[in-house]
Amino acid sequence: MIAHLAFIATLVLPQTKSVVVSQDPWFSPDKAKHFLISGFVESAAFAGFESAGISRSGSFGGAFALTAAISVLREVHDKRVKNQFSYRDLTWDLAGGVAAFFILRHTEKP
Repeated sequence: MIAHLAFIATLVLPQTKSVVVSQDPWFSPDKAKHFLISGFVESAAFAGFESAGISRSGSFGGAFALTAAISVLREVHDKRVKNQFSYRDLTWDLAGGVAAFFILRHTEKP
């Protein structure tokens, strides 16, 4: 789903000819922030959906969709403000959301 949203964002955003990869490393404090924030958003959204009475599987789906949407919108914002859309940031967002999912999967059902 994140890949689909990222693809749509690339169609909507203006294209640039120069891509600077060296300024977007795979490992940096920024990537850790993406991982942790996405995990937090996934966890908070899951808890909110479950508290609202949505089924457990529905809460997982809603939390994943919300996390993916926020991740892509954040990169769209970065593209418009800083002219930097990062697939690497999206990869770390996905990793954080997946990690949160596996942790939440082992939580006790209310």
